[in-house]
Amino acid sequence: MSSHINTHELVIIEDHISNKVFYRNLIAFFVFIVHDMNYKKHLKIGGIFALFHLFMGIGYLAIFIFLFY
Repeated sequence: MSSHINTHELVIIEDHISNKVFYRNLIAFFVFIVHDMNYKKHLKIGGIFALFHLFMGIGYLAIFIFLFY
């Protein structure tokens, strides 16, 4: 059994490593952003985020019904 890695596998490995680094940096960035906020501001932002998703879901459902019903 050889330990040779072809270039396709190497690209996959490099992509996996760069994705791990990207997500680690992204998480560190969000931790840096939220570090200074108090919990009330977190609740406000989270509530706005949840409402946005609720309205987007209703909008997508309305478009789907309008187009396909």
